[in-house]
Amino acid sequence: MARRIGRWAGWFLLVIAVAAVAYDVTVALRSGGAIHVSALGDFWARLHQASLTGFEADFQRLSPWLWDHAVARLLGWPGWAVFGVPGAALSWLCRHRRAHRTHRTHRRNRRYQL
Repeated sequence: MARRIGRWAGWFLLVIAVAAVAYDVTVALRSGGAIHVSALGDFWARLHQASLTGFEADFQRLSPWLWDHAVARLLGWPGWAVFGVPGAALSWLCRHRRAHRTHRTHRRNRRYQL
């Protein structure tokens, strides 16, 4: 059950990463083909500025050092990387693992089939 939840969470993060890439491509095409990579903070600000401002104020009240050294840096990274790397890792780590059947066991089981 935990693998299934991890796999779904990974795929959800990958979908968000693909949406971030699609946004960057759309902006690049509108600007005449210049490559454009949006930071996560810019992407969040375009979606809902008030929630970003509230999150920043609340987080700085709890831990200003952590905001300056971790969260602010994370918001400066590309959105596709912030969601794509953990999404790919979760999807890979929680993948459905099938039992390998070797050629020998396949041949041996074949003899008993009618």
